[in-house]
Amino acid sequence: MNISSKIFTIVIGVVAILVLISLLVYFLMFSKNAQYKKAIAQADNNYSGQNYSGAKTSYEEALIIKPEELYPLQKLEEIDNLLKQKEKQQKYSDAIQTADNFFNQKDYEKAREFYLLAINFNPDDIYPVDQIKKMEDFSANLNNLETKATITSKKDYHFHIVIGSFENGENARAMLKKWKAEGQDPFIIPREEINMEAVAYDSYPDIHTAHNHLKKIREDINRDAWVLYYMGK
Repeated sequence: MNISSKIFTIVIGVVAILVLISLLVYFLMFSKNAQYKKAIAQADNNYSGQNYSGAKTSYEEALIIKPEELYPLQKLEEIDNLLKQKEKQQKYSDAIQTADNFFNQKDYEKAREFYLLAINFNPDDIYPVDQIKKMEDFSANLNNLETKATITSKKDYHFHIVIGSFENGENARAMLKKWKAEGQDPFIIPREEINMEAVAYDSYPDIHTAHNHLKKIREDINRDAWVLYYMGK
């Protein structure tokens, strides 16, 4: 075999190897795409059926197959938000049910506690606000007094919007200093029963007024702000 024949044979061999490699790469890519599409189809089907746990598993499988794809990432974020909302709604429903039970038993202190908890889970629903107002009216009628007549300052109000709660008093005072420097008038509420100090951003004479301000304070100051009922010492 002359040199030309040897070179030709080598070239043919190299070309054959390259073709085989190309076919293998194509097969792997085809298989990868097929696996990805299958995982996405399963995930989308579960998502449509509100089987979020199954959908999450399949979207995660799709990401393992093709980590560069944005679609499964976006769907996983949507699922996380939906699950958080679902959990919050369940907590709201549980709080309302417990509050209603206490209300029907005329245990208004406990009922108020759980209605406030419900408000903090879902500030958009007016039902727990109205229930607390009913209890305030009951209390005013039973005691035959006008609460506003005893009010000397905002700190004497019973409904407060809290923007921070701390075990460490120094952290509470640091937040207090920050907002005072910005022209606000927050103050600290000692919560001795749980060894915490709450920073109240502002105080209100009734639950409706507090509720009306809660959404804006959550938007502007702290998205986790919440309403606290505190009568002082």
